[in-house]
Amino acid sequence: MQEESATPDGQARRSAATRARLLAAAREIFAADGYQAASTPAIARAAGVSRGALYHQYDDKAALFRDVVATMQAELAERIDAETRMLADDPMAALRTGTLAFLRAASAPDFARIVMIEGPAVLGRDDWSGIDRAAGTATLRDGLAAAMAAGRLAPLPLETLATVLSGAMNEAALLVATAPDPAAALAGAATVLDAVLDGLARPANR
Repeated sequence: MQEESATPDGQARRSAATRARLLAAAREIFAADGYQAASTPAIARAAGVSRGALYHQYDDKAALFRDVVATMQAELAERIDAETRMLADDPMAALRTGTLAFLRAASAPDFARIVMIEGPAVLGRDDWSGIDRAAGTATLRDGLAAAMAAGRLAPLPLETLATVLSGAMNEAALLVATAPDPAAALAGAATVLDAVLDGLARPANR
């Protein structure tokens, strides 16, 4: 009887486990040391795998970094979805809650350094923007579309509005992450973004 680890399913599970360990180790090292200082031998050691196993999963450090960025973006989108799911009947409340959840998560030191600061520099603006649109902007777009459909938001071009607001939110998160007083900066950024949503909102009974 063929051992489970030698079967296609067993190999796939083993490969997925290796990638998960590499992603976790790389995320910690990229956050602590930055992309340039991080080395693949250090990441492999921290993950408990060989360099050969790392290069079996990823072509190079840049490919691993890209996967870390994409994974962190996807995790953030899932977090926002979880925090807004129960607010489906009030799309404006969902937008406000999602905006605050984004600011809190995106301004965290590891996310800010890896995704917001080094992400565009390492991956290039076009590739980084594609990852951002597929995760963060897509989540925002869905929230805006729901609010428009409910008549709670001004009927503006959806893609343009999502892109503009996403850019503002990204800049706000960077502002919070680099502020001397992050708590005060977070409160200020949330107030400003709430005011923007107030300007776009329509009364519930309109």
